[in-house]
Amino acid sequence: MRRVKRMLAAILALPLLCANSPAPGAYTHDIGARIDCVPTEEGADAYALTITNSSASGYLMSIDDGNVQMDLSEELFPTVNGFLLLPPGESITAQWNELIEPGDYEGLGIDSALLSLEPADPSMIVERTYDSVEDATTISFKGSLMNPLSLISYQVGLAYYRDDGLLYVSATRISIPKGKSREVECTFSFDGEAMDEDLYTFIFANNQYYDDYYNENHTLDNLGDHPELIAAIVAAGVFVLALIGGTIWYVVAKRKNDSFIYHPDK
Repeated sequence: MRRVKRMLAAILALPLLCANSPAPGAYTHDIGARIDCVPTEEGADAYALTITNSSASGYLMSIDDGNVQMDLSEELFPTVNGFLLLPPGESITAQWNELIEPGDYEGLGIDSALLSLEPADPSMIVERTYDSVEDATTISFKGSLMNPLSLISYQVGLAYYRDDGLLYVSATRISIPKGKSREVECTFSFDGEAMDEDLYTFIFANNQYYDDYYNENHTLDNLGDHPELIAAIVAAGVFVLALIGGTIWYVVAKRKNDSFIYHPDK
């Protein structure tokens, strides 16, 4: 009996464990990168670190290869408020405090098939301020964005190409179904002065898990696109109401008929 109780407890606890399991995050892909590291004239522990994105279609976010773990927007450019992407074939140079063996390394990034970059419409920029002391730009952005990707969006925002070739992204998590539009109203901050011609709208796709989850749990949001589904729901509702009403009528009528039946033993 004790053994059965233990098995029952384990079975009952399983749904709780599944509910607390971490869901998969947004897509990142393995992207190759070339690293060159040479000493500078500033003395010991001063190196010029050059990273080249050797991928043909991926945007590099970080180096993730054995003992070398490096995020572009944290280790190399810690003052950045958003995050940085190195486009295919581009290189970036920054100061580093230790020697890294030159060579080819593995990195992580975003595949171009899961990324939408379109020139930003200047009319969607509600307000822009530039702080010359902080060397930072703040932009209030409002307008309708359409998701052209094959999956629901994970992050939406603005991006601009910096003078050093990096793509600087300031984004927030907004779910836009594939092929749909949604009003976006956000305030983004950029490190530096972003000109209109360098600004792009940025949409980064989520993975298949969340795409399926969204579609399963937001059916009512898409009813307008499926009139046949609306008709089926209405018909099902009428049928259920008729069934319930008919059952109630039958029970009430039967009780009335039973009340008029003569019982000689009473």
